[in-house]
Amino acid sequence: MNTSHLRSCLSVARFYQLNLTQTEALCVVSEHRNLTVGSLASHLGVTTAAITHVADTLVRLGFVERRNGISDRRHIWLDITQLGQEVLNNILRRTAIQTEQVANALPQRKAAAAV
Repeated sequence: MNTSHLRSCLSVARFYQLNLTQTEALCVVSEHRNLTVGSLASHLGVTTAAITHVADTLVRLGFVERRNGISDRRHIWLDITQLGQEVLNNILRRTAIQTEQVANALPQRKAAAAV
C-alpha cells in the first residue's frame, strides 16, 4: 500500500473512529471469520496483549463480536458483525474512490509510477 493510499484509508477510517491498527484488524477478522484473539495478533504481527485493546474497541463500536470458546473458555473468538462489514466495505469503497481521484489528478508519467 503506497503512502497516499494509506493516508486516504486513514482519513476514511477516522470518520468511524478507527485508527490504522483497528482498521487492519477489522480487515483480518472479515477475511478469516471466527478467529481467536491470538490468531488476530499473529496476523497483525503484535502480541495478544497488544491486540486486546484493539478488539475491545471494535466490540464496543459494534463492529466485531466476541465469544468465549466452548471447550476452552480461555480462547476468545472474534467475528465481524453486519455493521462491521458494512463499515469496512464503506471504508474500502471510499478509499478506492479517493485513490482514483488522486491518481487522475496526476500527470500521466507520475500516475503510472504511483500504481
